[in-house]
Amino acid sequence: MNNFQGSIPALFSKGNSLRYFNFNGNQLGGQIPPSIANCKNLEVLDIGNNKIDDTFPVFVETLTQLQVLVLRSNKLHGFLKGATANYSFSKLRIVDMSSNSLSGTLPLDYFSSLEAMIVPDQNIGYIGENMTANTYQYSVHMTWKGWGIDLIAIQTILTIIDFSANKFIGNIPWSIGKLESLKQLNLSHNYLNVFRVSHNQLEGRIPLGKQLDTFDSSSYEGNSELCGFPLKKACNDGERQPITPLKDVSESENGFGWKAVLTGYVCGFVFGVTMGYLVFRIRKPIWFVKMVEEAVLLIKNSTAAPFFQHNMEMSLTRLQPSHNPVKKLKSIPLPDKPCEIFAILARIFILFCLVSSISLIFYTTFFPQTHSLHFPAPKRTAPEPKPEHEFGPTNISHILFGIGGSAATWNDRSRYSSLWWDAKKTRGFVWLDEIPGDKNNSFRISAPPYRLSSPEWTRFKFSSSRSAVRIARIISDSFKLNLPDVRWFVMGDDDTVYFTDNLVSVLAKYDHHRMWYIGGNSESVEQDVMHTYGMAFGGGGFAISYPLAEKLVKILDGCLDRYYYFYGSDERIWACISEIGVPLTREQGFHQFDIRGSAYGLLAAHPVAPLVSLHHLDYVDSLFPYKNQMDSFKSLNRAYQLDPPRILQQTHCHDKNRKWSISIAWGFTVQLYRLLLPAKDLQTPLLTFKTWRSWSAGPFTFNTQPMKSNPCELPVVLCWSRLRKWARVGP
Repeated sequence: MNNFQGSIPALFSKGNSLRYFNFNGNQLGGQIPPSIANCKNLEVLDIGNNKIDDTFPVFVETLTQLQVLVLRSNKLHGFLKGATANYSFSKLRIVDMSSNSLSGTLPLDYFSSLEAMIVPDQNIGYIGENMTANTYQYSVHMTWKGWGIDLIAIQTILTIIDFSANKFIGNIPWSIGKLESLKQLNLSHNYLNVFRVSHNQLEGRIPLGKQLDTFDSSSYEGNSELCGFPLKKACNDGERQPITPLKDVSESENGFGWKAVLTGYVCGFVFGVTMGYLVFRIRKPIWFVKMVEEAVLLIKNSTAAPFFQHNMEMSLTRLQPSHNPVKKLKSIPLPDKPCEIFAILARIFILFCLVSSISLIFYTTFFPQTHSLHFPAPKRTAPEPKPEHEFGPTNISHILFGIGGSAATWNDRSRYSSLWWDAKKTRGFVWLDEIPGDKNNSFRISAPPYRLSSPEWTRFKFSSSRSAVRIARIISDSFKLNLPDVRWFVMGDDDTVYFTDNLVSVLAKYDHHRMWYIGGNSESVEQDVMHTYGMAFGGGGFAISYPLAEKLVKILDGCLDRYYYFYGSDERIWACISEIGVPLTREQGFHQFDIRGSAYGLLAAHPVAPLVSLHHLDYVDSLFPYKNQMDSFKSLNRAYQLDPPRILQQTHCHDKNRKWSISIAWGFTVQLYRLLLPAKDLQTPLLTFKTWRSWSAGPFTFNTQPMKSNPCELPVVLCWSRLRKWARVGP
């Protein structure tokens, strides 16, 4: 170990022969230089125990010879990126990313690509021994079963995965079970909630612990030599077994079946009748006996009895007299005292109880019961709590960006994404058709990470733009990542610039539990007529709530085949959402920027709405004079950072003494007219731009006013060059 400080220099040229890179145990900070991807022969990359502050270096997947990757004990954050290229991590044998702040779910495809851990290596050798000079072997510092060790030589049969002490959540991917040659797996000190090691050759007692005790027996099935809780197989080592959790109790366990229920009811009824007989026999309590006797006497002397008898005789006139049931009823002597009634009932039911008991004894003796009616005890499980992320205000972590790009454009357009992307806060990916080249890496370091679109898009029909199908399926690719805490999917192009604070404030107005399709139209009427006013134009970006995305993904592939003749991806998405029945909710802050020329007039009279996005910045003049577009946007962004909601918001006032009219677009420009103008004129954009397709003077989806030919009627234009924030002291 040394004590190097600073950052790792980005000096790795193409075609170098570097095989072993070890800076473990220093004070290096900054980010991991993407130029390491030029080291195509690299076998060991060990920069553990430093102060690297970066996201997972997705570019290392292009190092096809890499066998050892150690990034432990740094300040890595964000989501673990799965494999996106062919043969990614195919030779990786040791990967240690423990003690960082990596979060999200463990990607399924990451573990599926670890081919060296899937197929057991029958030949015992050492990593690095195939070099020209066999006198040098690689070494690495590792944690083995809780102990820090220095491996002076790394055997090829040693396979280790250590993701411990991070912030991973969700399920442990089933693909880990395919790693047959894996010698050590450490996922401890995370927030994982599903564990499965079924169908292996594990043996011995299952360890106990607060988290391990929550897994059921299915997590361990297929391991015949395992024993202990939660398996039924007991261990013979004399250790105490934990108390088995409560479960449903059947008749075979408590003897509480239909026979016991029936016997209880019968005996209870007999007991009640017997007690009634005794009450009237000893005539206590007196008040109860008198009450019953008076009721019986009242019924006996009632006038209803002759009436009932008369009606019965009338309805039975067709019967023979000898068969008249009313006359037979008269011949039956009825007891006059209640105690006699109860005495008769008691005799009848005592006889019934005796017969029933004897029958049950014979039935149980000669017909053993195999299936019984029983009343299972209710399951004693606590109600499943609702996830906390379902409630509370929406923030930037609830948004997953899906940016459509291509390898041909990403190297250049990543400069725009780098202006608004914050790796510590924002989540999402740029979806490309293939791995991009190494140009302009300085921008791509701070831009969103990229992933390759799933290859299914190539099978769909198309009429004019094949890439539109791939970009339309970004919502499906993003949804299937199954990332946690996602409320909104925000789509856009690789040259779309977002103002994320304002985006959050706009989406926070809507209930993310409902289906929402939010975006804006084109500024040019000709574009809206050619496509549709009901569509959110994709360049300006649009947002889809999670419930809508869930339904959209189910029908998307079939829908894309139906609408193969559409030109763009956004029009395909609109058509599919229309089938679900969700209309577009328009927000004026999404800007497609389907305009040519100078956007000054539009931005100087921005509608009263938060600025959410800008697009097509390469097709309009620089926003600020005497600056290129990148510097112009940086100037606008500095004002935005000071007060995000107010950026471009218009304020106007009048100086009646000087007869001036003043319009201010905060953070952008001030217009001073040397005449008094009504508010409606100040709020109407100056026509400094043309339409997108025909380069004409309109029409647009908003009113405009032409530039005056008289210089006295034109405003004096001032542009913001510097802003600062200060605190007011005193009243």
